[in-house]
Amino acid sequence: MKLPELAPAILRRCLRRCALPFAIGIALAGFAPTMDLATAKKLPPHAKRAVVAKAVAPASAIPAEPFSNDVPAKSELTVGGLHATLAADDLKTAIAAGGSAYLNVTIAEAGGNQQVSLIAEAEAGSIRSISGTGVKSSPVAGGLAAQIALPAKGSTNIAVEFALQVSGKGPDGRPRGRLRLTLLPQKGGRDVTIVALPVADCASDYKAELVKLDAERRQRMVSTLDAVAAAEPGLPSAWLFPPAKLAKPVVVACKVQKGRKQAACPVAQLLTGDATASPEDAAIFERANAVQQQKGALPQFQHRTQPFRQASFTLLNSLRMYMEQDPHPALCNGVDYMIGYYQGRTSLVKSAIADAQGTLATAQSLAAAKVAAIAPKVSGPPQADADELLDRIAGAVLPAVQASAFASLHGTWSKLAALRLAMTGAASPDLTPSRRAEAEAAASMIEASQYLAIAATKYSRLDETIYGTMSAIADAHKRTCVCGT
Repeated sequence: MKLPELAPAILRRCLRRCALPFAIGIALAGFAPTMDLATAKKLPPHAKRAVVAKAVAPASAIPAEPFSNDVPAKSELTVGGLHATLAADDLKTAIAAGGSAYLNVTIAEAGGNQQVSLIAEAEAGSIRSISGTGVKSSPVAGGLAAQIALPAKGSTNIAVEFALQVSGKGPDGRPRGRLRLTLLPQKGGRDVTIVALPVADCASDYKAELVKLDAERRQRMVSTLDAVAAAEPGLPSAWLFPPAKLAKPVVVACKVQKGRKQAACPVAQLLTGDATASPEDAAIFERANAVQQQKGALPQFQHRTQPFRQASFTLLNSLRMYMEQDPHPALCNGVDYMIGYYQGRTSLVKSAIADAQGTLATAQSLAAAKVAAIAPKVSGPPQADADELLDRIAGAVLPAVQASAFASLHGTWSKLAALRLAMTGAASPDLTPSRRAEAEAAASMIEASQYLAIAATKYSRLDETIYGTMSAIADAHKRTCVCGT
C-alpha cells in the first residue's frame, strides 16, 4: 500500500468497526464550545421546558459582555416597579478556588409584574444554580438565566450559587471572585450590578492554624496519660489525721492477666468505716483514701487495658492525626461532625472529670463547715482555702504564741504535719476531748480535700488536653474557614 493511501484506509476501517462511537464523538464535539466540563451537570427536567414570557426580555437577547470595572457594585436593583435586594452578609462571604458561595436575593414588585428574569453570570467560575419558589432556569453564555413567577403580593427569595474555579483579579491586582446580576422586568428595561466577593485560601489558612496547635500541644498530648497515672512525690506515707481506723492491707481484684503466669493482685488499704460519720463524709473519705493509697496516681489510667486510658488514648491519637493531615481543599469540611462524634463517644471520660471536680467541691464545703463549728468567732472568707482553714483551727485549739508561729508556715502539707505534732503535744489547756475530736475531724476533712485536689488537678489536665484541644480546633476553624459553603 502506498503511503498516501494509508490515512483513507484507516478511516474506512474505523467507520466499519467503530461507527456508533465515532458518530457519538462527532455529535458531542458539536456541543463542546458551550460546555464547562469542570462544572457541567444534568439539568433538571423543567429547565428544558422553561419558556420566558413574551413580555420579558429573553435571556438570549442579552449579548454576552466582558465584565467592566465601572459598573457600580450595589446591593439593590430597581427597575420597572421591581426592587431586588442582595443580603448584606452574603456580600462579605469569602470564597475559595474550588468552593462556592450563595447570594440570597429578595425580589419585590409594585408595578404589576407577574414574571421577571434574573441573569447571573460568572467572571471566573460558574453559576451552579438559581433556586427558589417559582423559578425555572436555563443556561446562557457565562451563567444561568432564571424565569421567576412573582407572587400576587409580597416578595420572593432567590438563591444564586456561584462557584469560583479560577481566581480572578481586580484593577488593584488583588484576587477576587466576581459575578454579574441583571434584573429584567416584564415591562422592559434592566438594572445591573457586579458583585466582587473576597477571595481567600481558607483550607491553607486553617492548615497553618492546625500546624501551630500541633506544635503547641504535641508534648502535652503525648505526656498527659503518663502524668495522670504517675504517683506524686512528697506525699505522706499515711494519713496525718486518719478519718477512721484503717484496716490491714486487703488484697482485692486478684486476677491472672492474659499472657502472664502470675496473678496481678492489687493491694488496697480499706477504711473500716465510722459509725458516727455521715454518709456524705464517708463517701468523701473513701474517695480520698483511694487517692492516698495510690500516692496521688489515678488508678483508672495505670494500665493500657483500662477503659479510661483506652478511650483517652484513642481520642488524643485521633486529634493528633487530624492536626497532622496533609492540606487539601476540603479540609474545612466536617469539623463540627468530628468534634460532636468524639464528644458523644467519650461520656465516660467527661463524666469522670466532672465527678472529680464535684467531689472536691463537696469536700471543701464540708471542711469549711467543720472549721466554722469549732472556730465560730474567727473571721474569714466563706470559701477559704486549706491553709486559711488550718490557721483558724490552730487559732482555736493552740496557745496564742504557738498559733501565731503556725500561721507563718507555708504549704498545706507542712501545716497539717505541724498541727498534728502540736495537738499531740502542748495544746491549749482548755481543749476538751470533744473539742479535740472536732478539730481532728475538721483537719481530716481538709486533708481529704487535698488528696481529692490532686485527683481533680489531674482530671483537669486531661480535660484541657482532650477537650481543650477540641475547642482550640473549633476556634481555629471559626477564624479561618470563612469561605462560602
